[in-house]
Amino acid sequence: MLRAAGATGPPPPPRCAKRSLGMVQDLLADEQRRTSFEESHFAKSDANSDGLLQPDEVRAAVTGICSDISISLPESDKIDALFANCDKNEDGGLSPAEFSRLVKLVLRAAAQHLEAEVQTATDAHLAERRSYLKQGLKQLIEGHGWLQGRVEEYDAERDRYKIVYVDDDVKTMPYEEMKALVLK
Repeated sequence: MLRAAGATGPPPPPRCAKRSLGMVQDLLADEQRRTSFEESHFAKSDANSDGLLQPDEVRAAVTGICSDISISLPESDKIDALFANCDKNEDGGLSPAEFSRLVKLVLRAAAQHLEAEVQTATDAHLAERRSYLKQGLKQLIEGHGWLQGRVEEYDAERDRYKIVYVDDDVKTMPYEEMKALVLK
């Protein structure tokens, strides 16, 4: 792999976001596993053992869920809005069925957020890798000496190198063409 001098390469996309996304997708896809997950969090959070989760118990449950799947905790007002949305009978508490709906909403929102985070990180990683490759290619070309000039700059927007030859003649060459010349 070609690298710019002294470069160690770009960092990979965040593994924690990928791992969390995988966990969330698994829970959404596997109903039996998700049911077990929901029951576990319901039981841990039902502090007064009345079979309903009150708003403060729901906040504790969401905190535990977010911790278990390594995602950031939603703001308190969002948790309260979820509670109100899921409390269909408006009794001020969530039954296991209502809590199940809340968990699915939390997991779907987390999946969307994590997918965007992973995609953004992956796009940035790929762009940085391409930049490292292009810098390495530039150094390799100049190091061969057969170019009879120097690569002065790389125009990322147009994907072209600007080459200044020994006789001050200036030409541009697309990245793919430059790469093909080097790899002949």
